[in-house]
Amino acid sequence: EGGIRGEEKTWPAAASAPALSLPCSAGRQSARAELARDNVCAGGGRNQRGHDGGLSASRRQVASSSSTNLFAGDALNYRDARNGGEDATSIHHHMTQRRVLRAPCSRAQAQTAALALLAALLVVGTGAGPPRVEVTSRVADLSGFRMEYTVARAPAPSGPPLVFVHGSFHGSWCFAEHWLPYFAARGRDAFALSLRGTAASPQAPARSIGVDEHVEDVCAFLRAEVGEPVVLVGHSFGGAYVQKVLERGDAPVAAAVLLCAVPPSGNGRMIWRFLRRSPRDALRITRGFALKSAARDLSDASALFFAGALPDEAVRRYMARFAADSACGLDVRDFSKKLPNRGGAEPPAWVRSCPPILVVGAEQDAVVDVQAVEETAVFYGAKRVLLRGLGHDVMLVPGWEGAADVIGEWLADLPGSSAADQGQQKGSKRLSR
Repeated sequence: EGGIRGEEKTWPAAASAPALSLPCSAGRQSARAELARDNVCAGGGRNQRGHDGGLSASRRQVASSSSTNLFAGDALNYRDARNGGEDATSIHHHMTQRRVLRAPCSRAQAQTAALALLAALLVVGTGAGPPRVEVTSRVADLSGFRMEYTVARAPAPSGPPLVFVHGSFHGSWCFAEHWLPYFAARGRDAFALSLRGTAASPQAPARSIGVDEHVEDVCAFLRAEVGEPVVLVGHSFGGAYVQKVLERGDAPVAAAVLLCAVPPSGNGRMIWRFLRRSPRDALRITRGFALKSAARDLSDASALFFAGALPDEAVRRYMARFAADSACGLDVRDFSKKLPNRGGAEPPAWVRSCPPILVVGAEQDAVVDVQAVEETAVFYGAKRVLLRGLGHDVMLVPGWEGAADVIGEWLADLPGSSAADQGQQKGSKRLSR
C-alpha cells in the first residue's frame, strides 16, 4: 500500500507491476522480463525458477538506507533462453540510485530497454496514495527563548492543524519520524515541539523546569507560529501539559487528544497500583525515570517505552535521544501542587468549558495503566479508546499507523468536520479496542 515512511515514499504492491519485453540481439530468443516488487529484508532476497528442467537463480539486491524505514528495491530479471541455457542477468534498482548493468544486447536495444523500464517505473509510481511531504525543523523565538519545532505542511490543508507535545525523555523527533508526514499527507498541517530543556531547545543553565514554564511556552508557540485554533495532542507528561493549557483557558484549542497521558490526579496513584500488582514493575518505572536508567539500560528502555516490540538496535538508537533529552527534567514536586484534579468531589468549572477531548491508552503500556486512562476519560467526560497490543510510545512502535488512524477518525467525526477530512479517513484500518 502507498504511504509515507519518514521522508521516503513506499511503492505500490506487486500486483500493479507490468510485464516488459526486452529486445535482444539477432539469433537469440526474446527474453521475457518481469518487474517485481516484494517486501524484502535489508540486504535483499533471492528468487529461483526452473527452466527446461533446470534451475535459474536471479539475485535481487536492495541498497540499505540510513533510515530504519526500508522499502523494497526493484529488479528487472530476464533469462537468456538460447539453446536452453541458463544464463541469467539482472538489472538492479537501488533506493537512492538506478543503474543498468551490461546486458547481452546492442547499445540501441539496451537504450530501448532502459526507456521501457523507466516508463514502467513511472506507471507503477503513479498509484493512488498519499502525496510526498517534507518534514523540516525550525526555531521559534518566544520572548527570548528559542524553541525548536518540527513541521510537515499538508499539500492541501483541511481542518485545524495538529500540534504535538511530547513527554519526558522525548523531543519533537518522536512525532517527526512517522506521524508528522502521515497526518500532513492526509490533509493536516502538523507541528511537533521540542520543549524547554530538551537537546533541541536547551535551558541554560540546566535545571528542573516548572510546569507553568512548559504551559507558557506551548501557548506562546500557538500564538506566534500557528495563529489559528489547533488540535493539541499530548503524549505522556505532554498530556499533562495539554491539560494545564486547557485549564488556563486562553489558548486557541479546537480539540485535544490525551495520548497515554498522565492522568489529572498525577502519577502517584499509578505508582501505588503498580506496586500492588508488581513490585518489579514499580521498581522499573522508578529506576527508569527517577534514576534515568531508561537512557542507559536496554531492558528498561525496551520494556517501559516499547513493550519489547522493537529490535535492540532501534531501541539503542532511541536511547541516545532519551539521554540527550533528559538532562533537564520536569519539577515533579511543583507539578504535584498544580494537578488538574486536586481531589475535589466534582470536576472544576473549567472542565465544562473544554473543547472536545479524546483519551487514548495502550493495552501494553508499562507507564500509564488502563485505570489512569479511565480516570482521565471520566474526569473530562471524554471518549476513551484503548489500543490493543501497543506499548507506551504508540507513535514509534509497530502499529503506529492504526494509532494515528484512531485520531484521524475521531477528528473526522467531530461536528463541523469537512468532507475532505471524512474522505481522508474512509477505509482506514482500525485497531481493536
